[in-house]
Amino acid sequence: MNFLRHISFVRQRLQRKRSRGSCWSKQDINWLKKPKIENLLRLAETCQEEITISQLEEKHHRYYGRPWILGRVYFDQLIDLGLKVDDEVLEVGCGAGRLGARLINYLENGKYYGIDNDIEGLNAFNNYEVVYWGCEEKRYGLFLDSDFRFTDQGVKMKWIIDLWVSAHLSDSQKELMASMIDNICDSETRILVSPSYAMHEVLRKHKHVLIETVRVKPKYLNKLEKEKQVIEIGIYKKSDCG
Repeated sequence: MNFLRHISFVRQRLQRKRSRGSCWSKQDINWLKKPKIENLLRLAETCQEEITISQLEEKHHRYYGRPWILGRVYFDQLIDLGLKVDDEVLEVGCGAGRLGARLINYLENGKYYGIDNDIEGLNAFNNYEVVYWGCEEKRYGLFLDSDFRFTDQGVKMKWIIDLWVSAHLSDSQKELMASMIDNICDSETRILVSPSYAMHEVLRKHKHVLIETVRVKPKYLNKLEKEKQVIEIGIYKKSDCG
């Protein structure tokens, strides 16, 4: 797989070699020729090199309208559902890493993939949250795409997470997401969607079935009246009928 930090590292290494007058190796050239790297290269080119004042002030914690600790609520629920450190996880709509940074910290190297359509949020995720959690040396994939499409299809995910993203998508975008899910899941994959109804019809059309609906009490948030409502998560899997 192609990872944002690997790309940044390779670009820096090649720049150093060029400045010293050294020749690029065959390995260097092959790295740049790897297929399906376009999304990550676009993100790497637009990714800020350093932490910004806005990120240090944690303004990205207020981008999404709900308390940042909600990421802990979702993370605890994933652990309860059986998330393991060696599972492959794709988070659709990873934003600035409210949940994703915890997952990178928990999962083994190279097991987390996040995709979002907002470069500002991804920059905050990559430059601040990853550093905050002490995960700078870990490999992970961050993708930028306006339709939340994960284009590298060499990996079958164990978990695909959609928390309030598909609820805001058009029907055509939901169809694109369902087609993407088809390509990266197998019978062991669990697709988590909240609210559970957001993707129900399109997932059913693509032969995915609802196997469970989990209702989560928003722990830590009970002092906020508007946060007392139960969070509903639908869990889908690929139909055995094919």
